[in-house]
Amino acid sequence: MVYDVRIRHGVAVIEERAENVWRDGIDCVGAEQCADVLEQPRVSNRAEVIAAGGTVLAVGYAIRGDELDFVLRFTQPVATLAQVGPLSPILVQRPSDVRAGRAGVPSIAVVRDAGSAITVDIHGPSLRMSAGSSLFAAGSDSDASVTVRPDRVVDVLTRGRGSVHVVVPAVDEHGNLGDGEPWLHSEPGLAELLKARGMLVE
Repeated sequence: MVYDVRIRHGVAVIEERAENVWRDGIDCVGAEQCADVLEQPRVSNRAEVIAAGGTVLAVGYAIRGDELDFVLRFTQPVATLAQVGPLSPILVQRPSDVRAGRAGVPSIAVVRDAGSAITVDIHGPSLRMSAGSSLFAAGSDSDASVTVRPDRVVDVLTRGRGSVHVVVPAVDEHGNLGDGEPWLHSEPGLAELLKARGMLVE
């Protein structure tokens, strides 16, 4: 998964891209049936964004060489944004906000385990925090489900104009990188049918 986020005047423009959609879980035979199955995520993702108060800019598929990506682009005020993958909405209070009793500036945080394979490239007003797992989890310090969790790193895009690029690679339970074989061209006519149905995005 690749997430690109730009913030302008409190509004986030977000692109979620699932690169190389794996055949695993896509049960279909032939171009027609596969296109029907691939339409379902377009419908459900569009509905979810609209229900959350966002505006869909594009939702569909992109072809990169032999690979098929799923792409969702939308805008939404940061103040009403729900969690998107590793992206979480938070409020950042400056000293002046605290003194004046203001809620703070709606911002976006990228939360991940320390040492994870997730990469973060952030530009603009930002800060980084790190802390033990107990700060980010409910329960007591004696709770085994809390104490075994790794430390966390949090990058925050704080205000104004900025952008963040986050890559979340697919890993197995041991942390090893995984990848699926491209399958788009194993279904003759599927790429052409996706284009004819308007399911491809730029």
